[in-house]
Amino acid sequence: MSSVDIELIRRTALGMSTSNAWYKLRKNLLLSLVQRLQLDFCYRCGKKIDTEQELSVDHKIDWADSPDPYKFFFDLENISFSHLLCNTAAGREKLRKEKEPKPPKPPKLPKPPKVKKIKLPRKKIRFRKIKEIKIKKVKEPKLPKLPKEPEDIIGSYGGVARAKVLSPERRKEIASEAAKARWQKTV
Repeated sequence: MSSVDIELIRRTALGMSTSNAWYKLRKNLLLSLVQRLQLDFCYRCGKKIDTEQELSVDHKIDWADSPDPYKFFFDLENISFSHLLCNTAAGREKLRKEKEPKPPKPPKLPKPPKVKKIKLPRKKIRFRKIKEIKIKKVKEPKLPKLPKEPEDIIGSYGGVARAKVLSPERRKEIASEAAKARWQKTV
């Protein structure tokens, strides 16, 4: 019989390849030992690990990012057990964080120029009393008195100043003269 025939016999007897059978046996053995030592709680979520399909060997500190990967991979103090899903989720989270683009760093602002400090000689300064300065009241300029007759009024003073100077009767006369003149132009 050849080795191929022997493998075929084993495969039919076990229902799987011998390498898969050995893997499953090791997982069952490991779960049994973990349960006897009461280490069958997930390092990641804290819940109980029930089946060999859930069991996963986990590193507490990621050995790949450590300063000495060989030491951290085989260090038994760095080994823990977790659910397979919890372990792979932690690995995916690490990969997701690595793939996320980092926010851009703010541009560096130029440093302000250094200002030289000038040392002044110390002198004794005597404070003098400042005499109060009396501020004279500034009188508002008075407008010149306007004449009472409209012929003497200069137009730069404006209508308001003119209205103040004229009496109500005189304003009425001027308004009626202006109205007559306006209507005569249009007719």
